Amino acid sequence: MIYQDRIELIEAKPEEKMAELALKSPNRFKRTDDGKWVSPPAAVATAEYGINFRIWTPSEVGEVWIKNIKFLGDYFSSDLAAIPAANRQAVMAVITNSPTGIIFQELRAACPQVSVDQLNTLIAHEVVFFDFNSVPLIEQDRARIFSSWQAAEVYEVIGGENVTSGNQLSGGDGAVNVFSKKAQARLALADEKNINHALHADRALKDPAYAAEHKISSRTLRDWAKKHREGKQIFGDNYGIVGLLQNLHLRGHHGARFPEQMVSLVDEAIENHYCTPSRPNKRYAYEQMRLALADKYPVPSRAWFYQRLADRSKYSDTKARQGKRAAYASEYFNPGKPNTNHGAFPWDVCHADHTLGDIELICSRTGQNLGRPWLSVLMDGFSRKILAMVITFDPPSYRTLMALMEDCVKRHQRLPNTMVTDNGKEFKSAYFEQFCGLYGIQLMRRPSAKARFGAIIERMFGVINSQFLHTVPGNTQNTRNVRQLTKSVDPKGLATWTLEDLIFKLEYYAHQIYNHRPHGTLLVSPEQKWAEGMENFGAREQRIVKNDEVFRMMILPSTSKGSAKIHPGKGVKIHGFYYWADVMRSPKYEGKSVKVKYDPQDASVAWVYLEQWICCRAGNHLQLAGRTEKEIQVASKELRQAKKLLSNRQSSSEQKLAVFLAQAEENKMVALQQAKDRELKAAKNLKIAKLVPPLPVAVAEAEVVAIDEAVLPPAATTCDYGIF
Repeated sequence: MIYQDRIELIEAKPEEKMAELALKSPNRFKRTDDGKWVSPPAAVATAEYGINFRIWTPSEVGEVWIKNIKFLGDYFSSDLAAIPAANRQAVMAVITNSPTGIIFQELRAACPQVSVDQLNTLIAHEVVFFDFNSVPLIEQDRARIFSSWQAAEVYEVIGGENVTSGNQLSGGDGAVNVFSKKAQARLALADEKNINHALHADRALKDPAYAAEHKISSRTLRDWAKKHREGKQIFGDNYGIVGLLQNLHLRGHHGARFPEQMVSLVDEAIENHYCTPSRPNKRYAYEQMRLALADKYPVPSRAWFYQRLADRSKYSDTKARQGKRAAYASEYFNPGKPNTNHGAFPWDVCHADHTLGDIELICSRTGQNLGRPWLSVLMDGFSRKILAMVITFDPPSYRTLMALMEDCVKRHQRLPNTMVTDNGKEFKSAYFEQFCGLYGIQLMRRPSAKARFGAIIERMFGVINSQFLHTVPGNTQNTRNVRQLTKSVDPKGLATWTLEDLIFKLEYYAHQIYNHRPHGTLLVSPEQKWAEGMENFGAREQRIVKNDEVFRMMILPSTSKGSAKIHPGKGVKIHGFYYWADVMRSPKYEGKSVKVKYDPQDASVAWVYLEQWICCRAGNHLQLAGRTEKEIQVASKELRQAKKLLSNRQSSSEQKLAVFLAQAEENKMVALQQAKDRELKAAKNLKIAKLVPPLPVAVAEAEVVAIDEAVLPPAATTCDYGIF
């Protein structure tokens, strides 16, 4: 951090890791008396250069503050001058006339001409004041906006919201009692049944007709009157009703029935004889416990021992007996914390994942079975809306991810703020991480072997399978039990759909039916939830990504090093091929390493950065034109294998590889890859020509599903996979 009077080096560390680091390196990390962490060696080292050093942990600020910073993150760099002066003056007039501040929701209603984006910009630039530590700004019915921080302090001094629902109790006559702290402590121990009893007794004491109606005896009334008087003596003259609360929490025996030493021996016997991988039963553990106690202590009953087992952590015991995977079902999912995987507004948290489609496809030309396609989806966690989709035969790779990002930008001109992914290699590639960094996308990876963190998108895959893919010919449901599979029901022989059919119909189902159908958890359609979120929390136009030449260049991959050397007279070498442009003739470029990019869908072209991006052609661009990177990789493997079998020691050349590609029809593996790539290209052309534009939110349900029933599966009225 660079301030006007100093420079400060800040090392950010997670609070939960600091104790472990301090134990491992006690001389490097220490906690001060005020609870903050310091690093004396680092402070001494930076002090020599006049730089302050400190360690920062999230505990220094509250969770509410972090939520508000994240919510307004898109507005700190927005242009304040873009807000019309009239709108700004209208907001200031409303807030100035409200000395105690105004609720955000009320401010929106008072200034309908001012958009949510403009209000958020005014808050981010501190034109108006909002206490980031008070409540989440996303709770617009609670967030209070002030004209200045002085006005906010005055509001706190006069008491603010000094009466809360937890401090009051309404009687049958409608009166409200606001309790003292001592009375509140007693009230906190009472449940709803206990409170209702106190209200019933209080009304019976005040209303003889009510007591007679409920046939309450005089002895009971005298007992209640005595407790009411005692309540006044203990809690104050106005709090006699608190004395009518039954002391149910004091009933029963609350002390320890057995000495601590005996209980320790019981727990030790459980750890040694029950929580083991051999998984003995409870009866065996009980008998071993009896032997451990011997004549030292009285042996507790079997029922008490079984209850002791039941009161233990089910997760810990299952993990010790069956392993962590079996115990995962009993593990708490973010205990006591909100599920941040869902996101707080549209584009806040999006999920990306792949799955192998439950359908066999055929070639549109030859009818050859091409296998099962891969389905890649990007969906919004807040609204469950499907944002982008890519269907291809190739296993997931950086090419798939770039195609997914391209489809998202083409449809919405936006990219996610945060993207949740699994631990696949394609998501960990340096190229994808660089792309996310350039476009401000925060990457969050789900923990390994913990499926619940990806339940949102996994449930969506299940819906697509059950509602769509499992209703078309060639679906792979019968392959789940291979032993019962016969040729007559083998999906490979029943397949009739091509990749072109699947892309067009599945994308129509996803964007026009799934997004417009009521969601079982949201109780509204994803499209409606999306529209409400954009209206309430801002469209955030400053994050628009144009589908221009700059973006298309950014989604192209590079080599593992990101650069290549310019060889005189040959050009740059990428994946075994030389690419040339006339500008490389200049002596100032020869022998230098430059940034390079290539097109994975057309191996005949590449780009070199020479003060600007220059398009280069391969030496055999006529033979490579239209060849995909995947196809070349397959051909290269086949060529190397053929040369190995023929004991051909002569080094391969790009000329031989180009000739091999030209004669690829003789090779089955290359021919299969060419058929897959050909189907994908044909499907892309069809998508450009036929893709129906998204329907507006206001379209009626009858219009949304008005499609040809012959090509789409029947649609259920709703789909509920449970609330998570």
